[in-house]
Amino acid sequence: MSNDRRLLWALSCGSFAALGAACTASAPAVDREAPPPAATEATPVVTLPAPAPREERLEAAATATPKASPLRAPASMGPANAKASAPAVFTVAFETSKGLFSARCHKAWASKAVDRLFNLVELGYFDDTIFFRVITKPSPFVVQWGIHGSPLVNDAWEDAKLEPDPVTQTNRRGTLTFAMGGDPKTFTTQVFINLGDNGRLDAMGFAPVCEITAGMQVVDSFFAGHDGAPSQAQQRIQKEGNTFLRSAFPGLDFVKRARVAAGP
Repeated sequence: MSNDRRLLWALSCGSFAALGAACTASAPAVDREAPPPAATEATPVVTLPAPAPREERLEAAATATPKASPLRAPASMGPANAKASAPAVFTVAFETSKGLFSARCHKAWASKAVDRLFNLVELGYFDDTIFFRVITKPSPFVVQWGIHGSPLVNDAWEDAKLEPDPVTQTNRRGTLTFAMGGDPKTFTTQVFINLGDNGRLDAMGFAPVCEITAGMQVVDSFFAGHDGAPSQAQQRIQKEGNTFLRSAFPGLDFVKRARVAAGP
């Protein structure tokens, strides 16, 4: 059995932003980043078919046709179409340039943030978004993404800020959390996965929304050769999108597709 098939079977266990001295003037919290690391998320007569096995549902979700194309119809990708209420628990299947991983999301953890994530995925927002911030030194910290590849879509979401939920879970390794910026802190579309135990973020208001349930080894493998350098150019990424990112910082990994999988 190939590694990809093993990972697809592994996905069966789940169904879908500064630290004082460690901060730099070029990457303040207002850039909506996670903070840098310290120095050391029918009718009764009809017989219904049995549901497909979870791994099949997850693979189908990851490869499903998006509801909207971000480059063909950017208007449909805007916050006006992101009003749905998320299920209590759902899983997102992420197909990436390195393989598959899944994240189980819990509305009870952070209701506003989970609703936002659910809507972004349903709109196809995360498709072809690049993991532009991968910090692994001096110790594993975060993988961050969520700036759209189309400047038109970024413009639409620029003012769609939400105040954070109360923190109910710790930022342990494998949790997915919204990046924040501004004063007071708000979030829009950027998220990060904790590569290490980053409990110090809890007191700063970063509320985890999901947990990686399969494929954490894929997340660990994302290209980190540019370290935090792309993050210093977030304004340009917002205005020029993936064209700039791929030209200035070659080799970065990215999300191919993200879909909500059927069932929890």
